Amino acid sequence: MDQKCAICNCGTNSEHNKLTEWLQKQFWQRIPPKLVSWIIFNPITVKFSPSNRYIVSFLKPYIESIENSEFEIIDELVEFYVSLVTIVELESISGGYCYQTYVVDTYNNFRATIKCQTSAISNGMIHPQFEPLDSDPGMHGVIANKSVLELGSGTGLLGIICSLIGATEVLLTDTHRDVLALLNHNAKINSANAKNVSVRMLDWSQHSLVDDLRGKYDVILGSDLVYDPDTNFDLVKLLESLINNKSQMAYIASTVRNEDTFDGFIKFLESSPVLESSTMDISDISQILLREDQNSIIKLSIIALKQPSLKQQTPEESFKEITQPLRTA
Repeated sequence: MDQKCAICNCGTNSEHNKLTEWLQKQFWQRIPPKLVSWIIFNPITVKFSPSNRYIVSFLKPYIESIENSEFEIIDELVEFYVSLVTIVELESISGGYCYQTYVVDTYNNFRATIKCQTSAISNGMIHPQFEPLDSDPGMHGVIANKSVLELGSGTGLLGIICSLIGATEVLLTDTHRDVLALLNHNAKINSANAKNVSVRMLDWSQHSLVDDLRGKYDVILGSDLVYDPDTNFDLVKLLESLINNKSQMAYIASTVRNEDTFDGFIKFLESSPVLESSTMDISDISQILLREDQNSIIKLSIIALKQPSLKQQTPEESFKEITQPLRTA
């Protein structure tokens, strides 16, 4: 019995073989078939299929480039593209999941594969729209040999990458049941290399119920958490509950979509009796590392206990350490 196609998610392997043949007829005839097969039938691709939307985004400019040249496009390829566009349109209405794979360490062949929703928001923000912390080479020194707690983990990508680059322990947290199930799934499929990742429900509004986490984790991370003004107070109170020794640091990275919402978060931080913070604009750095809109405002808040010891880095010093590899590159 023919198995479901691992590439297009809508047909069988035999149909996918036809697609490969059509692509070769159209343009790839000069590329050795073994190389084409190695790319398309890569174990990661076969096991964790890319989304239909991704395939459409590849085929659209590919077909357009052929139409703009002197070459004649084959009918089968156009028919496949049109059928896939229809499926993508239906998926945009009903939602769905896909897999994305990120190369973390080419030398050790470490990759993070995550299952995520094709829609951006559903029961919480669980699509990796903004993951700048894992892209910064300076973060390796901050994370290696440290225990890490991630707030609002969503897909878990950031925490899983922390495990791959040397964190001793990683706890992924979120509050919605569906998101927690997704986190457990992503932790499981990456467990071969990310062996020390666990998942826990954490409701920010219940910040008084985290005594077992107080002071336990060296580094607290959060990515794209500041988007709802109603949660700013709870987020700051939670940070106050989690950070109780001078060796702990929290890094909260935010895409500023609404200035008032972000300013509200900063005001709560500044009024905290136990925390001190420093917030820097890292838009220029993030635009180098990420495919972010050049108009995006991206800020990093570094948070610690007030009155740090002389040996403990201030938030400003920690920021300089993180960004130094980029500024000297």
